Amino acid sequence: MKTLIFLTIILTISSFAMAEDLNCRVKQNTEVIYANNFNLPVNSSANLGEFGSFRIKVNNFGKSMFQIEVFDGDIPARNYTDGVLRNANDQLRWSVWNREILLEAICTLIKK
Repeated sequence: MKTLIFLTIILTISSFAMAEDLNCRVKQNTEVIYANNFNLPVNSSANLGEFGSFRIKVNNFGKSMFQIEVFDGDIPARNYTDGVLRNANDQLRWSVWNREILLEAICTLIKK
């Protein structure tokens, strides 16, 4: 029983150690329309929101691998951008530009 409790504590602590703090922003026509900070554990995602026909979320795959996933309901289609975030100046960026809109989603690490 003590071993089970010990393993549970270790797994809980290690799962918090693998979570990353992210700052994510969405810009429409160069103006920030959304900004939020997340503590994103490995193998989880956070919704950035719905912006017109676009639904945007960020995924943490672990080992510093992240993904911005965008669903465009007008087409319908999904777009992805994958990248490694290790330093505060690393960026994961997705953008679309057409006659109606310039929409960008940008995520960076928050280093403590």
